[in-house]
Amino acid sequence: MTTRTLKTLVPWLAIAAFAAAAAGQTVDPTQPPEGARIIERLDERLPLDLRFIDENGRTVSLGTYFERGVPVVLTPVYYRCPNICTALLTGLAEAANEIDWSAGREFEIVTFSFNPAETYPLAEVKKRNYLT
Repeated sequence: MTTRTLKTLVPWLAIAAFAAAAAGQTVDPTQPPEGARIIERLDERLPLDLRFIDENGRTVSLGTYFERGVPVVLTPVYYRCPNICTALLTGLAEAANEIDWSAGREFEIVTFSFNPAETYPLAEVKKRNYLT
């Protein structure tokens, strides 16, 4: 897979991830959740100083995953989602196995949960499951 192909694929994977995460919610799809709003951030960079807890319980900034200068696939999901989020992660793992590049070497995959109750031990279990 060429760099150009991967650069084209990465934004589409991110869009699919956001759509999948939204579809996994159990809310009325015709109404936004209470207090939700859309703020367009066209032509803005993702704030790389955002802090997350990784699968080992360490606080890391999002920018950590961009330091090597390789493409980064962001997959926002619910770890306990039995439907579309699981299908998204399984599909991503299968697609990653089909290309010549290796995750962690030529590109990064960063998966995180929208649900603050889904903590790092669950993230570690999910990561281990998809790595095997």
